[in-house]
Amino acid sequence: MLFGWTLLGKLQFFMAGFLFCDLYLNGHVRAGSRHYLWDLAFVAALGAVVFLSRFQLEYQFLPWLWLLLFTAAFRGKVVPWLLGHPLLTTIGGMCYTIYMYHWLMISGLIRLTIRFSTHIFWLDCYFSLR
Repeated sequence: MLFGWTLLGKLQFFMAGFLFCDLYLNGHVRAGSRHYLWDLAFVAALGAVVFLSRFQLEYQFLPWLWLLLFTAAFRGKVVPWLLGHPLLTTIGGMCYTIYMYHWLMISGLIRLTIRFSTHIFWLDCYFSLR
């Protein structure tokens, strides 16, 4: 595809986001009555994203699956509780900081642990897992 990695190639994702915003602002997505069926829809849509990615079919369905995921995240009973849990939201707030510091940590740990390396890949992997 000529413009697959340009804004035009990703337009369907923007349009799905605009549609979700419109649905939310018009009150169609807000959590008025919560049902476990929306939790099931969330899990099914998430499973569909994973399953379809094995066959590279997710790209056509991905905007619709994300729309279903976002809607289910507002309308379910368990998923909103899980996504709004203080531990998860705290980690989510720290994500960028974790991202920025992880290379610093890896660099420092490599310098400390390189002397224990056998320079045999499978043996190093074995010892790192123990």
